[in-house]
Amino acid sequence: MLDQEEVDNQQKLLETHRRTLADWLEQQAKFSSFTPPHDRHGIREAREEIQRIKAVMHNAGIKVEDRPNDDLQATTQPDPSHARLI
Repeated sequence: MLDQEEVDNQQKLLETHRRTLADWLEQQAKFSSFTPPHDRHGIREAREEIQRIKAVMHNAGIKVEDRPNDDLQATTQPDPSHARLI
């Protein structure tokens, strides 16, 4: 069982990886048909970390919101919840 400090840390990590994923997806969208390998790797790595953290939380009995871009098989569209205002 996770104590509250560990839960808070996992939630912060989850949000950090989701923001990172959103940045990678935004970068991918700029390249359109050609996504550089390092971008694809960054997207895959961020999603793997998101899945790992969600598994830790689920195993501790903590509900975690599922977002469309979290899934390893998700299409690679930017998550609108991370949209930036310019």
